Amino acid sequence: MATIGRRPRGRTVRRVVASVLLPFLAGVWTAEAKQSFTFPMVPSSDAIKTCLPGATATVTIKDKKINQVMTVKAAGLAPNTGYDLFVIQVPHAKFGIAWYQSDLETNKKGTGSATVQGIFSNETFSISQATLTTNGREGTPQTGATFGAVNQYHLGLWFNDPQVPFDLGCEPGATAPTVTPFNGEQHAGIQVLNTSTFGDNDGPLKHFPPSSPSGAFTDGVRPIGASLDYEARGARAGPSQGLRSPFAMQPTREGSEPETDGPGARCGAAASCPSHSHAFAS
Repeated sequence: MATIGRRPRGRTVRRVVASVLLPFLAGVWTAEAKQSFTFPMVPSSDAIKTCLPGATATVTIKDKKINQVMTVKAAGLAPNTGYDLFVIQVPHAKFGIAWYQSDLETNKKGTGSATVQGIFSNETFSISQATLTTNGREGTPQTGATFGAVNQYHLGLWFNDPQVPFDLGCEPGATAPTVTPFNGEQHAGIQVLNTSTFGDNDGPLKHFPPSSPSGAFTDGVRPIGASLDYEARGARAGPSQGLRSPFAMQPTREGSEPETDGPGARCGAAASCPSHSHAFAS
């Protein structure tokens, strides 16, 4: 006997379950996509270690979907002093292609920080499709160079004033301050901190891909301080049990097990630039 006025329950249950789970899955996606990645900057030379024995910085990159926010917190530097932050191709001289990001000012304790927003991921690159001459900040002609897309995955921090490191004894044997182009006036001092704990071809920005459903930490590096407990629970429960992140299982080679703790998840899709856009190639 047919029941009049009652719809099949299966379809209704599926709709209710979907309405409950979809917001949660969206939250999981957001939590995964907004992981942060933290890494150090270290003294650029033995001379810097001697003249500023406590010099260090911690860098944290956080994803903002269409770009990233990068914060540099420095300590042990010369007090009440200006510094200049660059994204660079390699951490040591001659640094390759360099992109001016921000100033950093220390307080009387030698600590300071700078925060910039832009593309700070494995998609960070510069390109020049023609050799052009335009006027620079002083109105004088400047001629660029032609080069293809070149990724820049390292960071460097320079003294803004060439006289400061010279007076601190950071340039032993020098008879005059060394002048470099690494500030807004292209008249800076030597480099004080860099990311040389990472190899030339393996800079820290390379470890931070942009957010996407298939985004992954390219080498299995887990972001410092990240909480992926729900992924671990899903891995223990097995592929048919427990709720897991959309990123938690990534296919590997044919016939192998899906990855649950390696290249499997993180960060933000790119479409913006930092406020500074100066670049040097050397």
